[in-house]
Amino acid sequence: MKIALVGTGFVADYYMTTLANHPALSLAGAWDRDAARLEGFSGFHNVPAYPDLDALLADPTVGIVVNLTTPESHYEITSRA
Repeated sequence: MKIALVGTGFVADYYMTTLANHPALSLAGAWDRDAARLEGFSGFHNVPAYPDLDALLADPTVGIVVNLTTPESHYEITSRA
Protein backbone atom coordinates (compact mmCIF):
# COMPACT_ATOMS: atom_id res chain seq x y z
CA MET A 1 0.00 0.00 0.00
CA LYS A 2 1.24 3.47 -0.83
CA ILE A 3 1.37 6.15 1.81
CA ALA A 4 1.97 9.89 1.63
CA LEU A 5 3.38 12.08 4.39
CA VAL A 6 1.92 15.48 5.22
CA GLY A 7 4.49 17.34 7.27
CA THR A 8 8.22 16.80 6.92
CA GLY A 9 9.55 17.87 10.30
CA PHE A 10 11.57 15.71 12.67
CA VAL A 11 8.74 13.19 13.17
CA ALA A 12 8.80 12.44 9.44
CA ASP A 13 12.49 11.56 9.77
CA TYR A 14 11.56 8.99 12.44
CA TYR A 15 8.99 7.49 10.11
CA MET A 16 11.59 7.23 7.36
CA THR A 17 13.95 5.28 9.64
CA THR A 18 11.26 2.68 10.36
CA LEU A 19 9.57 2.46 6.95
CA ALA A 20 11.89 -0.39 5.94
CA ASN A 21 10.41 -2.45 8.78
CA HIS A 22 7.05 -2.42 6.97
CA PRO A 23 7.60 -3.97 3.52
CA ALA A 24 3.88 -3.80 2.72
CA LEU A 25 4.12 0.00 2.68
CA SER A 26 5.80 2.21 0.11
CA LEU A 27 6.12 5.96 0.14
CA ALA A 28 4.41 7.77 -2.73
CA GLY A 29 5.68 11.18 -1.64
CA ALA A 30 5.47 14.00 0.86
CA TRP A 31 4.25 17.55 1.19
CA ASP A 32 4.90 20.34 3.68
CA ARG A 33 3.63 23.92 3.73
CA ASP A 34 7.24 24.99 4.34
CA ALA A 35 8.82 24.64 0.88
CA ALA A 36 12.41 24.76 2.19
CA ARG A 37 11.74 22.02 4.74
CA LEU A 38 10.04 19.89 2.07
CA GLU A 39 12.96 20.37 -0.29
CA GLY A 40 15.47 19.38 2.38
CA PHE A 41 13.48 16.31 3.44
CA SER A 42 12.81 15.17 -0.12
CA GLY A 43 16.42 15.62 -1.15
CA PHE A 44 17.86 13.90 1.90
CA HIS A 45 15.50 10.90 1.75
CA ASN A 46 15.16 10.84 -2.06
CA VAL A 47 11.37 11.15 -1.78
CA PRO A 48 9.07 12.69 -4.39
CA ALA A 49 7.60 16.02 -3.29
CA TYR A 50 4.01 16.95 -4.05
CA PRO A 51 3.61 20.55 -5.23
CA ASP A 52 0.69 21.14 -2.86
CA LEU A 53 -1.70 19.36 -0.51
CA ASP A 54 -4.39 19.12 -3.18
CA ALA A 55 -2.05 17.13 -5.44
CA LEU A 56 -1.21 14.74 -2.62
CA LEU A 57 -4.87 14.22 -1.75
CA ALA A 58 -5.78 13.72 -5.41
CA ASP A 59 -3.15 11.02 -5.99
CA PRO A 60 -5.20 7.86 -6.65
CA THR A 61 -2.27 5.60 -5.73
CA VAL A 62 -2.21 6.81 -2.11
CA GLY A 63 -4.09 4.55 0.30
CA ILE A 64 -2.99 6.18 3.56
CA VAL A 65 -2.30 9.83 4.34
CA VAL A 66 0.02 10.10 7.34
CA ASN A 67 -0.65 13.40 9.10
CA LEU A 68 2.58 14.52 10.76
CA THR A 69 1.62 18.16 11.13
CA THR A 70 1.44 20.16 14.33
CA PRO A 71 -1.53 19.32 16.58
CA GLU A 72 -3.34 22.54 15.71
CA SER A 73 -3.29 21.53 12.02
CA HIS A 74 -4.49 17.95 12.52
CA TYR A 75 -8.21 18.59 12.17
CA GLU A 76 -7.94 20.53 8.91
CA ILE A 77 -5.58 18.03 7.27
CA THR A 78 -7.32 14.91 8.54
CA SER A 79 -10.80 16.13 7.58
CA ARG A 80 -9.58 16.94 4.07
CA ALA A 81 -7.94 13.53 3.74
